[in-house]
Amino acid sequence: MADSTSFKGTTALRPTAPEDAPSDSILINPPPKQMEQLDWLLGEYRGLTTPVPDEGEMQIIFQGRKILDGNFIEVKMTIPTNTNTGTVVGYWDFGWDSVNGQYVAQYADNLGSFGTVYSPGWENGTFAFTGRYLRVIIAGAESGESQGEWIESTDAFSFNEAGQLVDDITYVKDGKWEPAGNLVLDKVADTA
Repeated sequence: MADSTSFKGTTALRPTAPEDAPSDSILINPPPKQMEQLDWLLGEYRGLTTPVPDEGEMQIIFQGRKILDGNFIEVKMTIPTNTNTGTVVGYWDFGWDSVNGQYVAQYADNLGSFGTVYSPGWENGTFAFTGRYLRVIIAGAESGESQGEWIESTDAFSFNEAGQLVDDITYVKDGKWEPAGNLVLDKVADTA
């Protein structure tokens, strides 16, 4: 008889793994081949931001790793501020939207900003993600009432002649795409 579990008067069969399955996990959906196009996000990059008002240039750290059986790459972005406002930490989850045939990235950070962007993939040496973000400008902290704005944005990733990863950022302002700064990042050598 199958093992069962009771919860508030109901009985359900306990899920079981096949006998030959590895004990740590079961690979439900192997990563699609399109995920190989995002391997440049893996590892660690360090660099500087374009000067930011009241902060100047800030150090930035990108750390990418595969998650969810390789179906996504999570990039942790850390930006220690130059003032006493703390450290900005954001997470990008990059993947392949197999239903709509495009790349997707979802972003969230500790300011409360979030958004979703899409990309067709590499085109003319650039991997550009375009979409909308709710960008928190002044965090509300415990009140839960922040100040911010919805922005249309593109992050156009490429590699320059020196082999650095460059993210050219543009926003829509007054109906026109305008430069909003860039990140220039050097790959940190793998020591493992």
